[in-house]
Amino acid sequence: QYSPVKRYSLEHNLPLLQPEKLKEEIFIEALRRWKADLQIVVAFRMLPEVVWNMPRLGTFNLHASLLPQYRGAAPINWAAINGETETGITTFFFATRD
Repeated sequence: QYSPVKRYSLEHNLPLLQPEKLKEEIFIEALRRWKADLQIVVAFRMLPEVVWNMPRLGTFNLHASLLPQYRGAAPINWAAINGETETGITTFFFATRD
């Protein structure tokens, strides 16, 4: 069964990339061809720096926890497993450390 995002993309003939490896050159080049001004990443693993530095305006990420708590995969699941009664969402901008 497809995710809601994939289903929507297919139904509306929107481009969709589902790379097995985020550092594959074919994936990197496909992203470059889109010439995106901005990327927003939701519920995805950590992207290589080359990917989040591509857009002219940068890349934002939405993470389903109040970082640094429950960083990494499945933050909602871990909050539920640990009996949390409150959690939140962290939004941040990817930036290169100087």
